Amino acid sequence: MNILELFLLFLLFFTTYYVYYILKEKYETKKSIEELKHKEFPTDYLKIIEHIPHYKLLNDEDKKHLHYLILRFLHFKKFSGVEVSVTDEMRVSIAFYACFMTLHMKDEYYDRLNEVVIYPHHLVVDNIRHFNQHSNLILEGINTGSTIVIAWNDAKRQIYHLSHSNVIVHEFAHELDFADGLFDGMPLLENAKYHSFAAVMFRRFELLNSTYQQGRYIGKYKLIGEYASLNEAEFFAVVSELYFERAKHLQNKFPDIYNALNSFYKLDMAEYN
Repeated sequence: MNILELFLLFLLFFTTYYVYYILKEKYETKKSIEELKHKEFPTDYLKIIEHIPHYKLLNDEDKKHLHYLILRFLHFKKFSGVEVSVTDEMRVSIAFYACFMTLHMKDEYYDRLNEVVIYPHHLVVDNIRHFNQHSNLILEGINTGSTIVIAWNDAKRQIYHLSHSNVIVHEFAHELDFADGLFDGMPLLENAKYHSFAAVMFRRFELLNSTYQQGRYIGKYKLIGEYASLNEAEFFAVVSELYFERAKHLQNKFPDIYNALNSFYKLDMAEYN
């Protein structure tokens, strides 16, 4: 047997093994998903999410579907702690918001996410993308696409009380944005909605950015804040926080942004808060 024949034999073996591995993984994933659909939602988990304001607003059908999504998320995503032990409260409440955000979406939007890393306190990072260049930037979370980092002391406070911000929503908005492989403020959308969504979001981002860059009167843009002017991805994440936390304020001051986000999340949060 010559070198070429050995190479072809190796290539055939490798290809066969690879196809077998992919098919086996798909079969096991499908089997796990079917099992999760019929699994009872643990009482301990229910006690955790019953204290979350958004959960109380859902009807029984949505609650049941959310239970399944949470179990699926917890089954397939890894949770790790840095200088903190990961508890069920951390895992379940983070999974709750991740799944609540996609409750009315048809597809799985977190395929690229592998791990959620939890820190006990917020993180200090030097000069993120030239923003706030003369001082360190204090962050409540970070998203790399495959990994989300959450500062628990900030997240826990925001989980149980509606406020202006929510670090979990913020970081998972980045993950939804990254579904197409880019942090660009444009999540995956139906073709019919893409152009109208982009037109609204990018126009508002440019107006916000110029307002802060030129030191003009901020006015209603104070609701969105300066951090959102960093780039289009941060703008999408920040206004997503407002959609879930201060929906009526967002709808009143920026109905175009609210409607654009509502076309994506499909939750009509102004009816809730």
